Amino acid sequence: MKATLLERFSEKYMPEPMSGCWLWIAAIDPAGYGRIGDRRKVHYAHRVSYQAHKGPIPAGLDLDHKCRVRSCVNPDHLEAVTHLENIARGDWGGKRNSRKTHCPQGHEYTPENTIVAKPTTRNPFRTCRICRNKYVNALRRNQRRAVKAKGENHVNVLDF
Repeated sequence: MKATLLERFSEKYMPEPMSGCWLWIAAIDPAGYGRIGDRRKVHYAHRVSYQAHKGPIPAGLDLDHKCRVRSCVNPDHLEAVTHLENIARGDWGGKRNSRKTHCPQGHEYTPENTIVAKPTTRNPFRTCRICRNKYVNALRRNQRRAVKAKGENHVNVLDF
């Protein structure tokens, strides 16, 4: 007789004593979430855990890992929240970068020293003005050298 999904679930996590997380030790997807399958479908392990221990996930809500560990299936570490709340609590790349106060070369991001992409840009970003100017000046110097090496009389200035 085949084991039920919940019986198989209970064999696929390991409690972590320090954090209290129940770490999923079976299949993990590329985003770091545990996966478990039955005969018909593959399920997220944290959703199976929440439903088994706390009941159905309310319609229109996401499960947030309060511990920030995606492979955790401890139902006490999961909370049903709106999608916007889940994103606001997260630590995704853009949010992480927005907290940076200095560029990689150590220049402070101040209003005077920061170039911000237009709001309509699909992938918004900010750039250090000092580093951007150094980059553009180096491009122009290299272009002038290339023109002199060819013996041409005109320089095509980069349009930035």
